[in-house]
Amino acid sequence: MSLLYGGFVGFYNPHFAISYRKSDFFSFEKIVLIELRNTWVNRFREATDINDWAARYYRNIKGNFLPGKLRGLYTTVGDFKDPAKVSAKVNMLVINDDSVRNQVALHNLEKTLNDKFFKKSKYEI
Repeated sequence: MSLLYGGFVGFYNPHFAISYRKSDFFSFEKIVLIELRNTWVNRFREATDINDWAARYYRNIKGNFLPGKLRGLYTTVGDFKDPAKVSAKVNMLVINDDSVRNQVALHNLEKTLNDKFFKKSKYEI
């Protein structure tokens, strides 16, 4: 797509977990402190607010990233209306909420999570 426009057109925004370092936010804060303070005073999200994606873009522009592929599965609660199996190769599972709230889907989702993540994480112990 960028070839049509002759250059850089933007970043790909995966709907997966993105890791950050504290230093990513500290360096970003130095250049947009006023805008961040305006964001912090809002009780609810405003169209002018700055979020973590801006810090990620700044980090990427500075070249502070390692290229690679995020491997994961993006689903919604509604995808679990039927029993689902998650491949052992999936190391990141993103479950987005949607309008589906039936007991069968929620039961299948819980069973899938218990089957995939049968050991408690160190944060749950």
